[in-house]
Amino acid sequence: MNRLLCLLPLSLLLSTACNGLEPVDPSDGPRVRDLAWLAGRWAGESDGMRIEHDWTAPADALMYGQYRGYEDGQLVLFASMTLAGDVDGVRMTGAPAGSPSRIYALTEAGRQAVRFDSRYRDFPATGEFQRSGDRLTVTFRGLDAVGDPRETSVELKLVGEAPQRHEFEAR
Repeated sequence: MNRLLCLLPLSLLLSTACNGLEPVDPSDGPRVRDLAWLAGRWAGESDGMRIEHDWTAPADALMYGQYRGYEDGQLVLFASMTLAGDVDGVRMTGAPAGSPSRIYALTEAGRQAVRFDSRYRDFPATGEFQRSGDRLTVTFRGLDAVGDPRETSVELKLVGEAPQRHEFEAR
């Protein structure tokens, strides 16, 4: 199960110096509509697990996301996410199946790259999403159960258009 949890998509990519991310002022930073580049159906493989990651297009300062992991055709991992914007900036709420939800603040942004941080240090404490063409790299960082640094990253390929909101509500 620990291997599965390390794949949760609530934290993100390389260090600020390497990925072009800049600190964000919540009152003047990106809005949900600026994250439209994230919308779509994404898929890839990691350690023998099929990963599917979907984001709706932004509407009404909201985006909805789902993350699924399959081993041998069986769903073994699921998380739902919401991006919501208000006067305090963009927040991501992530809820892995069977775990309480956690709120992440958008703290850094670049061209087609964002970083979200939670107030907790345990895994996943940060999440980064970075797009390059039809590829999306999702990276999570935090501390494992004994306090050692932990990082996981998966590269996904765009495989379809953004799902509609009602598709999320029906699942």
